[in-house]
Amino acid sequence: MTPTIAEDRWISTADLATLLDIPRDTVYTWSKTGRGPARYAIGRQNRYRLSEVLAWIESTRVTA
Repeated sequence: MTPTIAEDRWISTADLATLLDIPRDTVYTWSKTGRGPARYAIGRQNRYRLSEVLAWIESTRVTA
């Protein structure tokens, strides 16, 4: 599946926390422990590629 332009944009840590409805501290913990979606350090800021976040979310699916 090729990402659309909207899915290929960069989002911040705050955006990711809002998207997943979780505390920002959880995202920071994931970053420190190597869990969660791929993170890019751009300057002093962490950024996430939305297409990769969506793929990561899909990979966490639990089937019964």
